[in-house]
Amino acid sequence: MSVVRFRRIVLCLLLCLPLSGCWDYHRVNDRAQVTGIAVDPDPDNSHHVIFTLHVPIFSQSSNSSGSNMSGSGSAKHYKNFTVSCGTLSTALSELQTRNSKEFYLASLQVLILNEHLQDKQIERVVASIMGNMSSDKLAFIFMTPETAAGFLSGSSIDEPVDDLVNVFSRVRQSGYTVRRRTWEFWRDTTQPGINPTTAMLRSSPEGFDVGGAVVFEGFQPVCELPMQDVVYYNIILGKLKNMAISFEYNDSDFELLHIKSTSKRFVRQVHGHLQLVLKILLKGDLDVNATNGEIEVSPQDMQLYEKAVETTVEQHTIEVIRACQRNKVDPFGFGLRDMVVHPKDASIISNHWSTLFSSAQIDVRVKAEIGHKGALN
Repeated sequence: MSVVRFRRIVLCLLLCLPLSGCWDYHRVNDRAQVTGIAVDPDPDNSHHVIFTLHVPIFSQSSNSSGSNMSGSGSAKHYKNFTVSCGTLSTALSELQTRNSKEFYLASLQVLILNEHLQDKQIERVVASIMGNMSSDKLAFIFMTPETAAGFLSGSSIDEPVDDLVNVFSRVRQSGYTVRRRTWEFWRDTTQPGINPTTAMLRSSPEGFDVGGAVVFEGFQPVCELPMQDVVYYNIILGKLKNMAISFEYNDSDFELLHIKSTSKRFVRQVHGHLQLVLKILLKGDLDVNATNGEIEVSPQDMQLYEKAVETTVEQHTIEVIRACQRNKVDPFGFGLRDMVVHPKDASIISNHWSTLFSSAQIDVRVKAEIGHKGALN
């Protein structure tokens, strides 16, 4: 190796040394970590929306000087910033004049949208978050008929964003609501054969209620699925877990615990008619039977219980699918699954799926398997 070449290699290695450090390092305390964003329509300007940015306050000194105060005089551990703007980027720029710390979206956990927003406004907000290099696309997205900013504050909640996130991250039950992240919502608005959904958020005496769901056509809310319908929506998707549901049997009722569902759904042609085929497997444990657990259920009676479950689930799943057919929305992804299996149908599904789905026949088959027999002894 020549001396000149050796010197060049050494020089390149020396030049690399300063590049190995954290040249873009920022201290955590120099940034305002935005964990929640609420978006409401601006009644005074139809071209603007009202952004509310939720920023936790971590240090005790900042908490005593810059946080909101409740009526009792105790300091809250967050601060909300509100501004009326056309885009999220503009909102961040304007709000920066009111705060000494740089707003940072890498810790974003919830996005709450007012259902009275225009579809273009919703699209612009979601696109801004998806296009922001630092934002967390895993933030949960909610739709509310109330003022969205109200869920980022309140005298009864110390940290409202954490409470909302914990409903999805810590609670094992999955039935009365839908878990939808921002990137999933954005994905479903851009691909054919499926309509996006979000959880419905409402206020309650305890603080909030996330039961129910909203179905969209693109970025336009089309219909709402009530809380009980969302249970069967999750059964259709095979996402029900750790649920308890009551069923009727011979003028009495019984309850299944630890219910879990799996499903297979596809589309087929039957005598020239489009048919939505759904196969559901439902597993659960019998809590209390018709004898209140005093007598063990016989195999024959267990079959009757399973038949009652199958009949009820079949009836309600068909009702939920038909409700969506009337609104020409497919939140179940029948069209998307057919397009994956039959790529040649992509053009038809992209252009005509809402019409095809609304007139399709429905074939639902439910298999119930009850484990524990519900006896007390």
